[in-house]
Amino acid sequence: MPWLHKAGYMVHITDDVWDSAAYSDAATAMRNQNVPAPPPAVAAARTTERPPGTRRR
Repeated sequence: MPWLHKAGYMVHITDDVWDSAAYSDAATAMRNQNVPAPPPAVAAARTTERPPGTRRR
């Protein structure tokens, strides 16, 4: 649930299933986790073909 809060979601959980210790553990684990590196950029392949529907002048 901490990940949902971080993403901006509002989560409603009834008191019957709420466990504050489990939430605290999950929030601590989330804070201690390293942020993953973004994927490497993919270079756009240049094409020698003309786009469809175009003519050479």
